[in-house]
Amino acid sequence: ELKQYQKWDRSKRGLECAICMAECEDAKKRIDEVR
Repeated sequence: ELKQYQKWDRSKRGLECAICMAECEDAKKRIDEVR
């Protein structure tokens, strides 16, 4: 699941979720809103 979010985040938003394991939760919330 995390990899999917990282992949989606990097390709759609361009965020560096790949290196923000701890902050990935915040990215998930953002992605959820974007979706």
